[in-house]
Amino acid sequence: RSHSIETVIDKEDENTISLEDFFKLIPKEILEKMKAEYMLFYNDQNKFELKTVKITEDKNIKNNEKIFYHGDFNQNGEREGVGKMVVINQNDEKTFYHGIWQKDELKKGVIYYPNNIEYKGEIKNLLKNGKGVYTSEAEIYNGEYKDDLKDGEGLLTFNDGIEYKGHFKKDKFNGK
Repeated sequence: RSHSIETVIDKEDENTISLEDFFKLIPKEILEKMKAEYMLFYNDQNKFELKTVKITEDKNIKNNEKIFYHGDFNQNGEREGVGKMVVINQNDEKTFYHGIWQKDELKKGVIYYPNNIEYKGEIKNLLKNGKGVYTSEAEIYNGEYKDDLKDGEGLLTFNDGIEYKGHFKKDKFNGK
């Protein structure tokens, strides 16, 4: 049985923000996408009491970035289940994560980057890792990633219609 975040971090702690303030961090169009995707990620395990908390430490986040997470936790206080996270860098740029967490690690979901860029797929260390689809104004890539780089088989389609289908190595074409 899982515990609410209140058992992990005191409600009055300076690291806690309200749910209303959390949702103010997320632009309306991204929040609508997250709501539409929720059922894709929701696994009908135990119901959790959802709280919002500013997490000050994450092995994948730089010290000068702020992290806000809203979602499920396990009894050890780890992010587990369905959750949303906002990371704000020192330039006030926000990256949004939404998906399935296991043992404090986002495994599968969506990353919304600044400038209307989106990635849906497998994630490791908060980076594109495994199979996924990356969409920007310039291109769409559907294929394999390793440590945030195109690596493996994939299809890259540029906005002018030109396509490359084949192998990639460290974000570069690798083959015919």
